[in-house]
Amino acid sequence: MVTVRAAGGNLIVATGNGNVTADGVRGLIEVTTGNGNVTVTNAGGGVRVVSINGRTDIACAAGAVSVRDTSGKVRVANVRGDVDLFTALGQAEYAGALQPARAYTLRTLDGALTLSWTPSGAGFSALLASDAMQIDSDPPAAPGRKRAEVRWGDEKARVVLDAVGGRVELRRTAAAPECGAR
Repeated sequence: MVTVRAAGGNLIVATGNGNVTADGVRGLIEVTTGNGNVTVTNAGGGVRVVSINGRTDIACAAGAVSVRDTSGKVRVANVRGDVDLFTALGQAEYAGALQPARAYTLRTLDGALTLSWTPSGAGFSALLASDAMQIDSDPPAAPGRKRAEVRWGDEKARVVLDAVGGRVELRRTAAAPECGAR
């Protein structure tokens, strides 16, 4: 297990088997793990994670977030930079206010994708795709299609939810998850 709290500079961790926890790291965070859970909170920069099997939780990042996962569960919340999540067979979820001029891209081959947005953030244009025709969105999209485009508000944020054999869900939520104090 690797735990780092309130560190300046960048953090680069590679582990074959073990959990990684980082809180309050002010620089870039890069984690590569074969089998283990990754938890990152209050990141002062960007976060990049590559995981074969395990749960990845990232909350409150000041920079861009990128996660590449094979079969785990990925949950990301409250990111001020771009968000790019890919899981081959798992689940990926983003929750929080969308930022203007930012991209939120969630992709899976055969899993489930959810983006929960708050009306207090930027408006968006969203491309939703599910070859399995499992698309659920708020605002609603036309039912029974493999592709749908949804627009809300000023359209300053870009959203792509793309599931080859899985389900996509775009849902409105009342409030973004809270970020902890640094």
